[in-house]
Amino acid sequence: MAGLERIYGHFSDSGASKFITQINSFCLRALTRSVGVEGALLEIARRLIERSPVGPEESGHAGRFKGNWLVTADEPANSYNAQLVDPDGEATLSLAFDSLETIDFSQDWHVWFCNHAPYAVRLEFGWSGQAPLGMVRITAREWTEILREIFIQGGGGTRTPDTF
Repeated sequence: MAGLERIYGHFSDSGASKFITQINSFCLRALTRSVGVEGALLEIARRLIERSPVGPEESGHAGRFKGNWLVTADEPANSYNAQLVDPDGEATLSLAFDSLETIDFSQDWHVWFCNHAPYAVRLEFGWSGQAPLGMVRITAREWTEILREIFIQGGGGTRTPDTF
């Protein structure tokens, strides 16, 4: 099992715990701006998917990692589908958007960004030259920037995955 929760354990000393606490705290305070929360979460998904490396087409792995990002509410996803292939990430982002649309932001909730590809941890820690610094750690460090873009600079309210 390799997903955000598994990767999280590998870099918890680098601020991931604080990042997750900040997400939860922020989201609870921002319930009245749920469209903005949804936009911030969609932006996290977009960055994770966009930064995910894509293997060479002849390897048979082209887009498999990218296609296995799952966004779920309340419980982390626990599946990996070797048949999911999405080299450009568009279908995966669309599924993330659909998942976020189902969340009732007026209730308590948790959002999980998971990728259970068997090589997910290796990719996060530099196994691919396409993502030498990983995906999750970079996105976690950009949380404040994402909030600024969505709420301060007027990005909130946009509800389509292709506008990010």
